[in-house]
Amino acid sequence: MNPVAAQTRLAGVLYAVVIATGLFSLAYVPAQVPLGDAASAQELLARVRAGETLLRWGVAADLVQQVAYALLALALARRLRDAGPELARVMVVLVVVGVPMALLSLTGRLELLALAQPGGMGLSPDAQAGAVASAWRTARAGMQVVQLFWGLWLAPLAVLLWRTRAVPRVLALCLALGCAGYVLRVFVGVLAPQSIDLVTGWATLLPASVGEIGTGLWLLLAPVSRRGGRSGVSF
Repeated sequence: MNPVAAQTRLAGVLYAVVIATGLFSLAYVPAQVPLGDAASAQELLARVRAGETLLRWGVAADLVQQVAYALLALALARRLRDAGPELARVMVVLVVVGVPMALLSLTGRLELLALAQPGGMGLSPDAQAGAVASAWRTARAGMQVVQLFWGLWLAPLAVLLWRTRAVPRVLALCLALGCAGYVLRVFVGVLAPQSIDLVTGWATLLPASVGEIGTGLWLLLAPVSRRGGRSGVSF
C-alpha cells in the first residue's frame, strides 16, 4: 500500500471509531436515558439511578472517542498538509483545545453518577437530588462550549478536503455547512436559549452528520490513487 493510501485508511479507521462511539454516547444513550427533559431534580436522580450502567458505558465510549478524535486530527493533518500546512495546523489546534474541555465535561458526568449513589456523600435525599441536578447542568454547559470546537475544526477540514479532492466535494461542502450549524447552535444557546429549539432540528444537524459520516466512510472504503485523490471521476 502506498503512503497516501495508508494515511487515508488510517484516517478512515480513526474517523469510523469517532463516529461509532459518538453515535452511541451522544445519540443512543441519551435516547435510552433521557435526562434533559426530567421534570424535577428527584426525577432526574431516579433516571440516573435507573440508567446508571448505560450512562457509564456512554462515558467510556466518550473517553475512547476523545482519544480517537485527537489522533484523527493528527492523521488528517498529515494526510492533507500539502494542501495547506497552516490550515492543517489550525485544525489540529482546534481539536487539541476541544478535547481537554470535553474530558473535563466527562468528569462532571462521573461526579453526577457518584452523587446519585444511594446515600451518596452523606446528603439528605433532597440535597442529593439537588447536587445531581447541579452536576448535570454543569456537564451540559461544558458540552455546549465543546460543541463550538466540534464545529470550528470542520472549517479547515472542509477547505483541505475541497482542495485535495480526497473525498467528493459535496461532502466537503456538508462539513462547511456543519461548521456553521454547530456555531449557530452554540451562540443561540448562549444568547437566546429560549429560541434553541429553532436551531436544534435536522436543518443544523443533517449537514454535519452527512459530512462526517460520509467523509469517514469514504476515507475508509473508497479507492485511493497514488496522487492522493480518489480513483475515478472527480466531483
